[in-house]
Amino acid sequence: MRYTITLLSLAITTAFISGCTPPTETSSSSSSSSSSSGRSSSSSSSSSSSSSSSGTPQSYINVKGGFIAPSAQGSSLNPQLKGHANLVISQSDSELEIHLWGLTSDAEYKALLNEGTCAEPNGYLYRDNKGDEGVQPTIAADVYGMSMAQVIIPYAVRETSLSLAIETTANVQIGCVDLNSSQGYKGLNHYGKSFFQNYVGYISANDKGQSSIEVVPPAWDEVPESVTAFASKDFGCNSNTSVPYLHNTNNLDTASNRLQFTSDFSKGTGWALAPFKVRLSDIKGIDIVSPSQEYRGDTCISLETRILMFRSGSFKPTDAGVSLYGTLAGRGILETSKEGVTTATVIMSGLKPNTTYSNHVHNGLCANAGGDHYLHEIHGSDNAVNGMFPVFTTDGNGRVRYQLSANHLVRPDARSIVIHEPGSGIKIACADLE
Repeated sequence: MRYTITLLSLAITTAFISGCTPPTETSSSSSSSSSSSGRSSSSSSSSSSSSSSSGTPQSYINVKGGFIAPSAQGSSLNPQLKGHANLVISQSDSELEIHLWGLTSDAEYKALLNEGTCAEPNGYLYRDNKGDEGVQPTIAADVYGMSMAQVIIPYAVRETSLSLAIETTANVQIGCVDLNSSQGYKGLNHYGKSFFQNYVGYISANDKGQSSIEVVPPAWDEVPESVTAFASKDFGCNSNTSVPYLHNTNNLDTASNRLQFTSDFSKGTGWALAPFKVRLSDIKGIDIVSPSQEYRGDTCISLETRILMFRSGSFKPTDAGVSLYGTLAGRGILETSKEGVTTATVIMSGLKPNTTYSNHVHNGLCANAGGDHYLHEIHGSDNAVNGMFPVFTTDGNGRVRYQLSANHLVRPDARSIVIHEPGSGIKIACADLE
């Protein structure tokens, strides 16, 4: 079976990814600032790598990806080996994208799409349902030891446990990556009683055996007490009795057996991460309950929109942020719709009032200062069109809710969101997206 393979390489090493200097905003920027009231705004970049030639976004089944780690032999042969891969699965075909650096100059390698994880010694080459030959493209490194490959597979790859191994032409494995996904559902509530209305909610589950529940309330000051939000089996939020989702149906209805959190939303959002992978198809909504009102449905969010990829994390101040601000709090959310549109959401408090801040989606973890700017085209220009560089203005209380959208699928190296101090550009806060 033949696959379409595209190989790209860099002409100069400095073109890979530049450092994190606050960009000069131009008319081509994909960012727009929010209003001083803190209400969300959004914009889209002008390019669209995830759209069809007609300009209509394609529909995707899943995106699976991860970072390539060197094996024991790889650490000896290619100690600087790094990279990532992602697999975009659509209805009719699949696209495997591989980025590698730290290879031997002008050498050839091969990539093998395997069923099973990197830790499984008996993993075997992935084959389609007809048993045709597996996916194993040849990868050519350039003079700088870098390579990028795109492989079009003419069928939808099965959503099973997958990994990608990198081998030399002598069949020595030098690196491997488990291809993981994180899918979810999003719901918007447009009704409710009293102050409960217009919530946004998310439920997600990933291949690491974890699940998350996130709720963004309608406004900072409209929830005067702690509330409990939990995943519900109610369809469309129309039933008269709440039926909480229980992960283990044989166990009692306890907090540890639910997907839920209790929060006063003082940080602008509420969330929880559970050590089990929920059955997304069993969850129809999120119920929000306050102690001062009846148990049933103070409000409910109906989960109707599937999210292709979902990651989120809490903002924490850097050392410079602690020195300048003391406490900073909030959440960063990154989601990709099944149509291939990625949206970055920033919810933040503790900043200066009525002040404009720049921030960026980054390709590294906060422990590594966020790495560098995440770029849609990794070998392209480091600018606001090719990256996600939101610019927002806080309200009179130093708070903000902001969204930026772009017509691109998110890769696994979109790892964090970094906030910069106006003027100096110092990193003051960072949120790992997990």
